[in-house]
Amino acid sequence: MATMKARWIFIALALLMIGFIVWAAGALAGKPCVPLSDANGTERIFAASESEVGSAITNAFRLLRYHDLMLTDPIGSDWMAADWHPTNGFLLLPTTSTVGTVPTVGFLGRRHLPYLAAFHITFRSVSTNQTTVGVRTVVAKVVDGITLGHAGTTGNTVVVPPVRQEEEKVLAAIADELTPHTNSATIAGQR
Repeated sequence: MATMKARWIFIALALLMIGFIVWAAGALAGKPCVPLSDANGTERIFAASESEVGSAITNAFRLLRYHDLMLTDPIGSDWMAADWHPTNGFLLLPTTSTVGTVPTVGFLGRRHLPYLAAFHITFRSVSTNQTTVGVRTVVAKVVDGITLGHAGTTGNTVVVPPVRQEEEKVLAAIADELTPHTNSATIAGQR
């Protein structure tokens, strides 16, 4: 009887360990259940000159102001994603915090997980007073599980498809930096 009880305890502990390892590895993160971004990202046309839009971008994301994201030059960052070779624009990179949370659906049901993303921002003049701004998610991850890092344990990140809502929030931050005159004249030209 004692060996039977010990066997069941061993089996329960083994299943518990396997479950913990699967969770810690991030295998239970699921997929975002909000509209996903396409390969080209999200685009909007602003009623502003190219220089005004360029200033709005650098002002909106200066000094880690937007979710602690760092604005930098994208050249030389090809390693971040397959078939991505930036030649212009800006790269908005996560530093110490997440961009927000996204709802996911997976084996554990519906959960809201912290979302990390790197965005490529490009802009080009369409006409004298119209500029197209594109925001493409280069890398998107959610935090689920744990992993060993340089300073001990940390959150494990799992690659997920990019979500459109976060690209739209980046565009909204740029729109907020434009003057009230050009901000109210934004054309709803999203793709």
